[in-house]
Amino acid sequence: MRANKYPVPGRSALRNRRLAGHEIGHAFCMAALGDPCWSVSIIPGDGFEGCVRSAPASLASDLQKETEGILSICERLKKLAPKLGSARSASAEYYIFIQSSMIALFAGQCSEALLYPDLPPLGTDHDDVEAHAYAEIAVVDQGAVEALVAYCRAEAMAILMANRDVVEALVEALVDAGELSGEEVDGIILNDPNWKTTTTKLKEVARG
Repeated sequence: MRANKYPVPGRSALRNRRLAGHEIGHAFCMAALGDPCWSVSIIPGDGFEGCVRSAPASLASDLQKETEGILSICERLKKLAPKLGSARSASAEYYIFIQSSMIALFAGQCSEALLYPDLPPLGTDHDDVEAHAYAEIAVVDQGAVEALVAYCRAEAMAILMANRDVVEALVEALVDAGELSGEEVDGIILNDPNWKTTTTKLKEVARG
């Protein structure tokens, strides 16, 4: 599969590397937050030039439909979110999931900014749209949405900056192969003696 579709015809070396930087940003922050990464790819599919999968077939065949699905779910969840005066601690896991998802979504753009500070972003509006939808169901008052967004962006950038050497090693591997499995991502991360955790057990749970 990799050999037949990669390198991508007509894609410049710079764009290929920038796409790798974006997708690795997502994948690395997922690993840093203990969330399973099944695979990361810069081989094009229906509606995308690159993607990160958290589980087999977790990505919709059409990127727009995937975003629309997330927006629809978030709209329904808004009605279930605790209101003023309701205890939110009972739903703590739910809010941490949202926060982690937002950090991972913003990590692609943050990785681009870290690795290519003089270039404009590639233009992945769906990451922003999905993250804002998550934020709207995580805050008590909608006036706090942008503050939560700013925090998640800052957290993503801080994680990436603190581990830039590992991020760059992952980018090199992805540029070379076009696609990395979750095990390959873990292997590169765990070669760093400062890395204190692994997502292997989480992956085993995800695979059932």
